[in-house]
Amino acid sequence: ETPASNVAYYTLMVQQECPAIAEDVAVADFSSLNYTGLQADEFDEYDTYCTPNGWTGSTIYPDRGGVRLGYSSDKPVGTLTTPPLNLTHSGGKLTITFKAKAYGGGTGNASLVITTGPHSVSQTLKSTSKSYSVVLDCEEFDGETVTFTSDNKRVFLTDLTITTTDVTTGKRVLSEQGDAISRIITGINDKSYVVTALTPGASYHFRTKAIYIDDSESQWSASSMVELPVNEMTQGDVNCDGSVTASDVTALYNYLLNNDQTFIDTSDVDGDGFITSADITMIYNIILCFE
Repeated sequence: ETPASNVAYYTLMVQQECPAIAEDVAVADFSSLNYTGLQADEFDEYDTYCTPNGWTGSTIYPDRGGVRLGYSSDKPVGTLTTPPLNLTHSGGKLTITFKAKAYGGGTGNASLVITTGPHSVSQTLKSTSKSYSVVLDCEEFDGETVTFTSDNKRVFLTDLTITTTDVTTGKRVLSEQGDAISRIITGINDKSYVVTALTPGASYHFRTKAIYIDDSESQWSASSMVELPVNEMTQGDVNCDGSVTASDVTALYNYLLNNDQTFIDTSDVDGDGFITSADITMIYNIILCFE
């Protein structure tokens, strides 16, 4: 909302929403720097160590294996800014991964503040170099810049990568492969997950592992065994998920088309001893009765 006083006319921006795509839009790698003396001149070789071209900085100095943001313990503020970036495919999120540490003396904790437009996030740093990953909200526009600022203490920065979208939630789409006997479920982004269409009365072993943002994987966890209670099977509940719905019609179609006998026990809905299209009609009738 804008004030009406003295307004001649308004201009409205309209932009089609674009699908979110994970893409590295900016990279800075200062790890090969090997300056050993006390550097009084500010760093100016951005196009050599940063992509795309056009990075800028203020009160930033070359060092061995990285750059230093801030001049001294009493003048700790330094900035590093990207050129304008195209964030139209970001989905409103950026993932920034970087390696950094607190530098030198001074009081308080060192932190690196990352800002784009009205959005910012602050990461507290350790005294030894460590890799960090933070998610930053952003505007989905072409021409946005991202600025890194040392706060109340100097910061030693080794490298950084800016990736569109929040890749910390996992790059994989939720997928289930298998049947009621054995199944692999990938792409789970929550701390809990409900597994359906298992066999009542059967015992199952559950194991899990983590996939990290760099696509490395943990070892499988120890196995946990769960014995499912014996429930009276409901005719028409073809996929055995506890209710009769349109998904049961789909499951029965799969049986008829592909001879998939995973859920055959509850498929003979009309009780004639055969599984046919008449059973599909019966399931439709059951669904209509409960609507």
